[in-house]
Amino acid sequence: MAQQNHFDFDEVFRPVDLVIIAYQVVMSIIAIVFMSRTGDGGVHVMRHGLSLAAIVALRLLTCRHGGTALNLVSDWYPILTLPFTYKSTGDYIHAVFP
Repeated sequence: MAQQNHFDFDEVFRPVDLVIIAYQVVMSIIAIVFMSRTGDGGVHVMRHGLSLAAIVALRLLTCRHGGTALNLVSDWYPILTLPFTYKSTGDYIHAVFP
């Protein structure tokens, strides 16, 4: 019998992942809406899109294959990305509130 690939959303994405994914989506929307004020709006959208894709890929790989290195990166990426998140949020402050 063939093995079925079953995708369980709740097993793959933890609450912290969902918060970070929502943040990436909201920042992409803000970058699109305020593209004329942010300068390189396309770059911002691409940056958040790539971050979103990396998070999804990391979580899928971790859940399917496990391993010490993947588990370590998956557990610590929210903390490691805080400085980048803080900096990218600053890019939008003056665009949203001129």
